[in-house]
Amino acid sequence: MKKKINISIVGTGLMGLQHIKAISKSKKAKLHSIVDISKNATNLSKKFKIPLYANVEEVLKSKNLDAVIISTPNQLHEKHTVSFLKKKIPVLLEKPISDNIKSAKKIIDSSKKNKTPLLIGYHRRHNSIVSKVKDIISSGKLGKIVSANVLCWLYKHKEYYKEKWRTSKGGGPLGINLVHDIDMICYLLGPIQYVQAFTTNKNRKFKVEDTATVSLVFKSGALCTLNISDTIVAPWSYELTAGENPVYPITNQSAYMIGGTKGSLQFPNLKNFFIEDNKSGHKTKEKWLTNNHIDLYNEIISFSKSRTTKQFLYLSPLKILSIMAIYLDFEEPLKELEEKISQTKEIGENTDVDMSDKIKELETKLRSKTKEIFGGLTPWQKVQLSRHPERPYTLAYIDSLTNGQFQEFHGDRNVKDDKAMIGGLGKIGDQSYMFIGQQKGYNTKTRQYRNFGMANPEGYRKALRLMKMAEKFNIPVVTLLDTPGAYPGLEAEERGQGEAIARNILEMTRLKTPIITIVIGEGASGGALGIGVGDKVYMMENTWYTVISPESCSSILWRSWEYKEQAAAALKLTGTDMKKLKLIDGIIKEPLGGAHYDREGAFLAVEEQITMAFDELKDLTKEDLVAKRMDKYSAMGVYKD
Repeated sequence: MKKKINISIVGTGLMGLQHIKAISKSKKAKLHSIVDISKNATNLSKKFKIPLYANVEEVLKSKNLDAVIISTPNQLHEKHTVSFLKKKIPVLLEKPISDNIKSAKKIIDSSKKNKTPLLIGYHRRHNSIVSKVKDIISSGKLGKIVSANVLCWLYKHKEYYKEKWRTSKGGGPLGINLVHDIDMICYLLGPIQYVQAFTTNKNRKFKVEDTATVSLVFKSGALCTLNISDTIVAPWSYELTAGENPVYPITNQSAYMIGGTKGSLQFPNLKNFFIEDNKSGHKTKEKWLTNNHIDLYNEIISFSKSRTTKQFLYLSPLKILSIMAIYLDFEEPLKELEEKISQTKEIGENTDVDMSDKIKELETKLRSKTKEIFGGLTPWQKVQLSRHPERPYTLAYIDSLTNGQFQEFHGDRNVKDDKAMIGGLGKIGDQSYMFIGQQKGYNTKTRQYRNFGMANPEGYRKALRLMKMAEKFNIPVVTLLDTPGAYPGLEAEERGQGEAIARNILEMTRLKTPIITIVIGEGASGGALGIGVGDKVYMMENTWYTVISPESCSSILWRSWEYKEQAAAALKLTGTDMKKLKLIDGIIKEPLGGAHYDREGAFLAVEEQITMAFDELKDLTKEDLVAKRMDKYSAMGVYKD
């Protein structure tokens, strides 16, 4: 019989205890020791008759240690794991690998450097049910996977949070629970390309999130939404549906839904739906669909006629709009007031009570609070506003400026048409302009389509082609900047990203037609400057324009994104800063609350600025225009004692 492997358990919380119980029954491994300082650890040491160590340093001095399982709080993972890896002791580390990327990289690097195995405790993919789901997907029975939906609604009693690390940074349900679901969905659908997430802590009011929604875009093109909350009482979570852990009751529900072009599947209960193929096409249960739609229509009609507040299953349009609105963290006081206004209006609509005075009072408070908040925004808050998902993008501005009469042009006449860079002809009044700008998407599908507003070399070459066309026909150019930067992919570099941007800067300095540039959102680095050399350069009030994003700056200087607010302040990226440095010509004031609060007001402000700028430039000769532009940029950054 082979010698049993000696394993030490570091941390005796929920998971540590499970590992101790499992190893004590194993025929291939035995308990070497426990590392912990809790009273529970002392009792476990006596029960299983194994040594107890107070810290990692002590157990490392012991003999015959073959491997270790670390199940300490997430915040301690790096310290403990690296200590064992340096001694070339294999580690099973309970998920997540760490509570931050920097720390996770150090752990991985240590494993590689010391050539010592490191295993992260993602056990779910080894479940027989998950293996079966993997086989079904791999077989092609579902067709091409299009989308997936994952629920993790698992209510946790207040007793669970007596361990304070769970209420501190790195201890929320994202790192404790949802990482399992993310690992499993990656196992089933492949590598992730893009991630977007929203979190809130408004229910438990801890420093960490209690509820989150995560959107994933996979390299295959499939989409996935994961929703987690430890405050919702519900039967939908893997813990409650898989039957893996006897601590939890089995609800016989499913927490995962995966859909493809040929069928869909839910699990753990493995219910599925397939369409029936025949020679005439796909046979579906048309009657079922029709009947259900009729029932829905009848309910809607009934509701429209009654309009009573007793029908709690339905929400008023005002309430729906309130729910749909997206608020930044510093806008939360406005959200509360707007919700009160919506509720008060709803009461007035559905009762005989006159709520007009109350509504006026609340609206006055809202205006006052809005002025207070937006009158003192920090640079980082302006960065957040520039990225607001409801903020109008380039095409929205162009559509308004040209009254919908915009003729878009495509292609760089070399590689392809870059959807992140748009351009074409349109009129403001009687004056024609060549409009060029980066376009972001307004939902997951269009963000992918527009490559998140990050142009490739062909995008900048398309822009230059259109500028040259404008020059040929004496048409002024208007560029609208809104990009997190040029696309940094390998293929972009191979096709000459740097050269394309540099070429644009060179050609724009000597372009013989007026150029008016406006930063309408993010103005990041060379990605923005590639279409940003203008005779007149303006920034909208809540935008930024600089060489690097605050997050990237923070990562370089402090090796962490946590200092992005300090970085934003240090970069001098706001319109006010840029005006003082004489890098722009003016600031376009936005409607109170930002451009997304009053889109039409923002469009009008931009239109007026373009018209005023062109009036200043139109009478200059081509030679004077170019000379002034070159002098302007030559003077930037010149320092005098």
